[in-house]
Amino acid sequence: MIKKIIFSLLCVFAFTAKAQQVTLFAGSQYVGDGGYSGTTGAVAKTSDSFSIPWGIAVDTAGRFWITDQHNVSIIIGNNNYVKGGYTGNPTDPGAADYADKTGTVSRFANPAGCAVHPQTNIVYVCDADNNLIRSGSQVRNNTDQVIWGTVCGKRSFLGGYADGVGTNAEFAAPQDIAIASNGTMYVADRDNNCIRKIVGTTVSTIAGLGGTGNNGDVNENGTSERFYAPTGLFLIDDNTLLVADRNNGKIKSINLSTKDVTTVVTGLNMPTDMVKVNGTIYIADANCIRAWDGTKLVLYAGKLNTSGYVNSTTDPLAARFGSITTIDYDPKTLSLYVTDMGNNVFRRVTIVAPAVADFTADKTSVSANQVVTFTSNSSNANTLAWNITPGTYTLVNGSTLSSNKIYVTFQNVGSYTVELTATNGSGSNKKTRTNYINVSLIGSNKPAPDFYADKTSATVSDVVSFIDQSGDNPQSFAWTFTPNTVTFQNGTTASDRFPKVKFDAAGKYTVQLVATNTNGSNTKSKTDYITVTTAGLENVAPASIALYPNPATNILHIDGEYHLIQIVATNGKIATVTAENGQINISDLTDGIYSIYAINNEGKAVTGRFIKLGN
Repeated sequence: MIKKIIFSLLCVFAFTAKAQQVTLFAGSQYVGDGGYSGTTGAVAKTSDSFSIPWGIAVDTAGRFWITDQHNVSIIIGNNNYVKGGYTGNPTDPGAADYADKTGTVSRFANPAGCAVHPQTNIVYVCDADNNLIRSGSQVRNNTDQVIWGTVCGKRSFLGGYADGVGTNAEFAAPQDIAIASNGTMYVADRDNNCIRKIVGTTVSTIAGLGGTGNNGDVNENGTSERFYAPTGLFLIDDNTLLVADRNNGKIKSINLSTKDVTTVVTGLNMPTDMVKVNGTIYIADANCIRAWDGTKLVLYAGKLNTSGYVNSTTDPLAARFGSITTIDYDPKTLSLYVTDMGNNVFRRVTIVAPAVADFTADKTSVSANQVVTFTSNSSNANTLAWNITPGTYTLVNGSTLSSNKIYVTFQNVGSYTVELTATNGSGSNKKTRTNYINVSLIGSNKPAPDFYADKTSATVSDVVSFIDQSGDNPQSFAWTFTPNTVTFQNGTTASDRFPKVKFDAAGKYTVQLVATNTNGSNTKSKTDYITVTTAGLENVAPASIALYPNPATNILHIDGEYHLIQIVATNGKIATVTAENGQINISDLTDGIYSIYAINNEGKAVTGRFIKLGN
């Protein structure tokens, strides 16, 4: 009964893999400039108005810092809050200015790229037209006022080039900033055609010959290298920095230990930023997003050399962008967030999580012709492909090499290697277990019978499959059910190795298997093994269940009392849990979306969904 309900719910609520989606994240689409919020209070993020937006960066709390023509804001949940700069029309006199003040008393002049310190959540901003690097104090909640200060740089209209401490350092249109785990900052100093390093308030040049006119395209070491308008940065790790070398149409990499520069991707139009996710580099390239997997460059979203504004939930190539400036990745939502300056909005582009192959066997040392059950524990997989070598094996019980669970017998003595490939829209992943199954000779023993059923709680309408697990090469089988009110299904009989049975009456059933080989017979009995109930239509329709908090980290609260609770992941994997005082411990779950299916004390099914996020 319970299993029947759970299966029905899985059919209704099972998650399916979706294509990449391009949707509006924040802003109201228009072309031009002059848009503004006009308030420091909450404004619904998709109703707000931005003017020539540039930067976007997600902090450790999942909040998004954004910059536009005259201010700096933070998106918390579904609302945007201006935290710095002028709140009026950005074309007003004095809207673009410089002031280290609190909140909207502060002033910026075309703030560009921004980044959040990974430990402190302090935000750092490239104040491009002021040629400064600015900082804003940590935000704990949406009512916090942000105190703005200057980290380094000398304010000037045209900018300059000088290494030094604090105000002795000079920049020329700094465009982007990246922060290592130890707090070291790196800046793409666009008009100086170089990459700068900031430790504390001390600025130095690590790649490129700074100063106007010193542009070029040279991969060497230190100041011998040349860039041409570098605009975007991304730290793969604390030793590897990617650079969007815009006017050279390339993505380059800097080894931060040796200062060696190499070209990673060529053939781009005007790349302004990039991120690397799951081994793929996603590149903001003019009015589209392109992807480099290490061997080939492909179009990921939008259309080359084609501007417009189109969202798409089915085909990312049907989407259209204006001029894309920056791109960031949020692992909690598995999405890219891009600044679509040409449309004055921020867009969200989902990424298909990579498939991860994994599997287990119920036994690894068996005798010839004994059944081994392999179960896929893969995640994010659309298709599966099993491979077993050598090929002296037989798939039994109707399983195929693309099934989630396969049943296999092995004919020859020796070791077998098992491989599983999991595939989805982002590619394939392979798991190999070498010499995983070891098969031995049949001796002079009688069979060692054993079996299990695919369900032990059923209704009178269910078909229950029995899986033989006997060792020592049984040649014949005899199944007995007590009481005998059963009907064999799908052409199977009581002498089949894998019978399928429908129980004709409610109650408890004892199951017995007699297995025989040339040495004799043995018997295995399981008393009251199957519990059968009468199906009631009133139990099939799912009701909703109250779950909180949602998202949750370690503890999930569930309202009501239940005698069965199951958590189902997006890959179909099921875990049975218990609730103690209305609480379920979910600390061992990986981040993602889950469904809960439960049977209450009235025998009715309820269902709900929740999001698990890290601490």
